[in-house]
Amino acid sequence: MFDDIGNPKFNAGPFKACNGPIALAPAWDLTRVWINADRIQNRERFNFTGGDIYSLHLLLSNYGERDIERPDIEWALWDGERAICSGNGSGGYYPSGRVEEIRYIRFALPVVPAPKTYVLKARALFDGTCVENEWPVFVYPESSGISRRVGLYDPACLFVSVDILYETVEFDGSLNTIPDIVLASHLSDGLLRFVSEGGRVFLAQRGKGVLPSVPVAFWREGMIYRDYPSFWNQLQYEHYADDLRFFSLATDTAFDTTKFQAMGFSECRPMVRRYDCRQWLASDYMCEMRYGKGRILATTLRLEGGMGKQPMFVNNNCLGRWILHKSIQDLAAE
Repeated sequence: MFDDIGNPKFNAGPFKACNGPIALAPAWDLTRVWINADRIQNRERFNFTGGDIYSLHLLLSNYGERDIERPDIEWALWDGERAICSGNGSGGYYPSGRVEEIRYIRFALPVVPAPKTYVLKARALFDGTCVENEWPVFVYPESSGISRRVGLYDPACLFVSVDILYETVEFDGSLNTIPDIVLASHLSDGLLRFVSEGGRVFLAQRGKGVLPSVPVAFWREGMIYRDYPSFWNQLQYEHYADDLRFFSLATDTAFDTTKFQAMGFSECRPMVRRYDCRQWLASDYMCEMRYGKGRILATTLRLEGGMGKQPMFVNNNCLGRWILHKSIQDLAAE
């Protein structure tokens, strides 16, 4: 937080916005999902498709010395220096020592031709005091259809609901019926034969799978680097909290790609890399490699969510859907 001579290393504004005695905080809606019964489902918080309805419960955390009465409340969605939609109103009575909702914000997001970062800014004014906060809103274009035949080999059940997004055929590991691209959650011998003969595979791996991996903490003591030539370059760093876009994808493993060559993989190229800021090691959340005549895009990111407050299933995970779609397009282009 401070340098060697005691000067602050960071702008105090973002820290005060969420750590001050009086602060504005977000809370999100829940939804429902049927998994052998009616269950609570967490909704996506930061990533959205253009045209989606965005909603947020704006909370006032008042741990100041005095009660707050009838604050003026303002909010706006900003595109750079331009507010594209906004609202205002007044609140009620908020005693000290309480956290209460002061506004429910709801509006339709703009349709975008490419990934876009907006910023939702809110503030409350009372007794000559202004408290404010802001949150990034990441918006993606609607995914177009895929004309390729997509095979599915999913023993780990990571692609549940993917048939909502694509027309799929079961891939049994044989070479009798050859799909154009296979979505897989396990790298079997049959799948490796398919790749060696020129097949293309998108692989999602959890835990200790066939590909060597290391346990990692996604948010602690690690730095995400994704400035490699790939579709990931469409996602720009435009906000200090840009990495919140990974909230619904956060995982606890990354590939140890230093061991891939010994397994017969070649041209291994990182796409999303993790640098360990304590051990000074590098591992990969997503990479591309060749095996024989074919190619694999592999990731440990949780496209299916399901951990903590992440939404469940890939069709409910907006950035997960975008990554899957772009990966299929990438594999199909060859």
